[in-house]
Amino acid sequence: MARLSNEVKALFEKQLAFVATASGNGNPNVGPKGSMYIVDDETLAYSESTNRKTLKNLTENSRVAVTVVDREKGSGYQVKGRTELLSSGNLFDQM
Repeated sequence: MARLSNEVKALFEKQLAFVATASGNGNPNVGPKGSMYIVDDETLAYSESTNRKTLKNLTENSRVAVTVVDREKGSGYQVKGRTELLSSGNLFDQM
């Protein structure tokens, strides 16, 4: 698994991230996630409290892309992976 560089982590810490998902039948959805949190060098987490389409899509299809952009520099990053939905535990409580 790829590790998040310090540059990528720094951008996630100061910019708004967008989560892109697709339903089980391929209908796309993208939405901003202001609660994005860096757990470690390989893990991002956020609290789903805005758009239930994202959560519904993730229950049908665990694939996700997360994008963050630095508009001033004209650069950005996209992180792709699979999700794990949590409803309890330490990380859930932190979020």
